[in-house]
Amino acid sequence: MRRVIERCWAETMRRKAALALMLVVAAATASCDGETEDDDDGPSGPVAVNDFSQRFAASYCASIQGCCERFGERFELSSCQETLRAYLAAALGVQLANPKIIFDEQVAGQCIDAYAAVARACTERSNAADDACDGLLRGTVPVGGECGESDECVQTAEQDASCTSGICVAEEPYESVFDGPHAALGEACAGTCEGDPDTGGGSCSGIVDGVPGTGVCWLNDGLICSTAGSCVAAPQVGEPCQQYQCAVGAYCVASTCEAASSDGPCTSDSACLPTSYCDYDAMRCIPLKADGETCDSGDECLGGDCEADRCREWSVASAESCSGLLDD
Repeated sequence: MRRVIERCWAETMRRKAALALMLVVAAATASCDGETEDDDDGPSGPVAVNDFSQRFAASYCASIQGCCERFGERFELSSCQETLRAYLAAALGVQLANPKIIFDEQVAGQCIDAYAAVARACTERSNAADDACDGLLRGTVPVGGECGESDECVQTAEQDASCTSGICVAEEPYESVFDGPHAALGEACAGTCEGDPDTGGGSCSGIVDGVPGTGVCWLNDGLICSTAGSCVAAPQVGEPCQQYQCAVGAYCVASTCEAASSDGPCTSDSACLPTSYCDYDAMRCIPLKADGETCDSGDECLGGDCEADRCREWSVASAESCSGLLDD
């Protein structure tokens, strides 16, 4: 289960870096791609709504071109720019038809610059662009005001809000455990997590988000959250296990931790070492595949990415992102 959730997180990171623009513009919580038309001119500065689609498309496509060519993806600059420009213009038009949602020109410039950097970096996984684009489209209805959807409500760093029964209602801000401190041995905990150094995320079990003041135990630190709600040492090979949790490199079988394997039998990926994956047809751990080998998903690949049924190094370049189609 740990590895299944971890895969979902890794894929989320990829889509945020390469394809999340469409989802955020549509949801008015903002994630974008790109920079100015000339990436060498420095920060974009404020960008007016009528200029955003054109400037974003020009910058994004120019920035990702090198990455697309490096990974052998088909790329045509003018086609990429026009496809993306048309989509953005339509998406913004739909959202801004609502008079209670406004466009932030300052965030627009930051958003363009941040996604251009992600596209140029090509193989670096980062969530920085999403953070830079947060607030591109903003609600204007304060808490207590009448609303038709949550996107109309004012959101702040200190307070989230949602539209409930036609009124904007304050909520506790979302807090991710991946950004918080690690609970120590003996401290109270809200769950157990295992970090993923490639994405900055990982996998968790238990109640892990939105629990202010309560940390989580990390398997990377050799700890798990016990049923009593405190961090204890993760059980080692040969020791009894609870909640299917064992130390890194082990997995729980019939309430006892056993050593993970690179080529042994498996019923889940937790039975396999990080250098292998569980082949559910053969029900055995299989070594991760090298670049160029056939694959069904990135979980099978050493490079972490499966594109067009072939393993490769992870990158933001895909057939969709290189054509300007940011809708996954």
